[in-house]
Amino acid sequence: MFQFYLFLSLSSVKIGGILVLDKAVLKEVQKLKKDCIVLSHNYQIPEIQDAADFTGDSLGLCIEAQKVNKPYIMFAGVDFMAESAVMLNPEKTVIVPD
Repeated sequence: MFQFYLFLSLSSVKIGGILVLDKAVLKEVQKLKKDCIVLSHNYQIPEIQDAADFTGDSLGLCIEAQKVNKPYIMFAGVDFMAESAVMLNPEKTVIVPD
């Protein structure tokens, strides 16, 4: 995961004060997450939200994770959000990146 985020930060471009991910980076992210749903809380930085499958509040994201047939959930948020995801999706593995 660390290399993934390092790659994102090195491949971002700053335009008018806003960080924008290169389209090639987003395409690579899509390949890497074939068995994983990526959830981003709405307070995450824009490039993380761009790479996510869903962005929203913690409960809404956990509910979205239930609808997807993927074994892994990557939750870009704080620990209690991931704990909620575990309770609502006990058969899935929840990952919280640093």
